[in-house]
Amino acid sequence: MKKIIVLLIVSLLTNSISYAQNKYTQEEINAVAKKIEEFATIDLVYDLSQLKRHERVILPFLLQAAEIADSAFWLQSYGSQTELKYRLMNDTLFEFAKMNYGPYERLNNNQEFVKGFGEKPLGARFYPSDMTVEEFQKLADTNKYSLYTVIRRDETGALYVKNYQEEYSDYAQGIKSQLQEAAMIVGLTDSMFAVYLWERGEAMESLEFEHSDILWLESKNNTLGIIIGPIETYEDQLLGIKTSYEAYVVAKDKEWSKKLQKYVELLPKLQKGLPVDKKYRAELPGLKNQIGAYDALYYAGDCNSGSKTIAVNLPNDEKVQKNYGTRRLQFKNVMKAKFDSILMPISEVLIDSNQR
Repeated sequence: MKKIIVLLIVSLLTNSISYAQNKYTQEEINAVAKKIEEFATIDLVYDLSQLKRHERVILPFLLQAAEIADSAFWLQSYGSQTELKYRLMNDTLFEFAKMNYGPYERLNNNQEFVKGFGEKPLGARFYPSDMTVEEFQKLADTNKYSLYTVIRRDETGALYVKNYQEEYSDYAQGIKSQLQEAAMIVGLTDSMFAVYLWERGEAMESLEFEHSDILWLESKNNTLGIIIGPIETYEDQLLGIKTSYEAYVVAKDKEWSKKLQKYVELLPKLQKGLPVDKKYRAELPGLKNQIGAYDALYYAGDCNSGSKTIAVNLPNDEKVQKNYGTRRLQFKNVMKAKFDSILMPISEVLIDSNQR
């Protein structure tokens, strides 16, 4: 029996390799290789000695949580990474697919970069690929508008709503486990950070993120940090409702953060001077807003697809923003990398050498 199974697997792999070799020409593969070369590879180097001992200990747990969020985003964006790897059967093609989380080029209007996949569904995998907006609107279940539900078809073809707890239960449990392991290690050493990690883990299953968002804003003593969960709705190009899993593992530069904080104090005055109607200046930005300089140690999921952001402003919950403010993270090391890799070469072309 084992021999039959092994022979079957070998036969399937051989057929797949043959299929891939016939499907994509060397010219097509070379074209994708040139696309990869357009991206700069940057090592996110960080001196771990800047972290407290307990932060160095929990770093692997945070990285593992981020990896799980990354796997969840693969399902939301395309589907099985393993299936795609065997379908492409080429290291160059799969490398570019990993950068794009699928066979669609994100920086080229999501066009397929190899033939055979068709158009990317506007709703990614949050909805059935054949679902129309009109069909969605006719669905009676109001939970369809939730940030944390997907739409599926039953055996009869009718639409129904399924929540993230059920759709991504294994991933939610995995992230929760890693975050809460880290929380127990941190313990009383930095109790606020520990509570945040624990409650963020709970939120992965409950999908009630408000409390952990507030705790994140109040956790100010830790250098090492993590932003994780289904957060942004960019991947849902159909209705702009559904949130995607992502994670940032970051380290705060406290010295530079103090320098940046002074700009928060200027926000009310700056907004008062904006040349717009008073009704657009009615809500003054509060001093609760935080701004800080961070080194990005790891991107995963939605935020890692295609190009990399140089800053985030979270949480997105408007109620939390109004009552507790926001935190803007400027990714210092990524900003420098973009400056060195993009702006400096441009300056050498556009600016006379005597004026640089």
